[in-house]
Formats: sequence, structure tokens, C-alpha cells
Amino acid sequence: MVNFFREAILRTAKTLVEDTKNLVSSAQASQDVLATAAQSAVGSVSKLADNVKLGALALGPDDSDAQVLKNLLN
Repeated sequence: MVNFFREAILRTAKTLVEDTKNLVSSAQASQDVLATAAQSAVGSVSKLADNVKLGALALGPDDSDAQVLKNLLN
């Protein structure tokens, strides 16, 4: 189960990197293109935070590092 969340976190982080690259390259484009890239990046950040929370929950209450992550993201 933990590996599932690890993979989800990794996939989402990679998506965020790509969204960030698109955001930077869109800075020279029109407002619409920039807005779309920004919305995509915000969505990826939100998904990444959710995946980290779920991964921390999967580790259980006995794992102090997981609880710190969960508390930081709430």
C-alpha cells in the first residue's frame, strides 16, 4: 500500500515539474496561455499535497515523520 502512495507522489511531482516548465515558458505568451498554465500548476500542487497526506496516513499513527508531514499539509 505504501508503494502505491509513493508512486502516486512521484508521478504527481513529475507532473508538477512539467507544469512548472510550461508556466515559465508561458510567461512570454498571452494572458490566456499563462492563466491555463498557472491553473494546471495549482492543480498539480493540490494533487501532490493530497497524495502526500494519503501516503502519510498509510504509514500510520506510529510513524512520527508521517504525522509531521500530515500536520504540515493540513
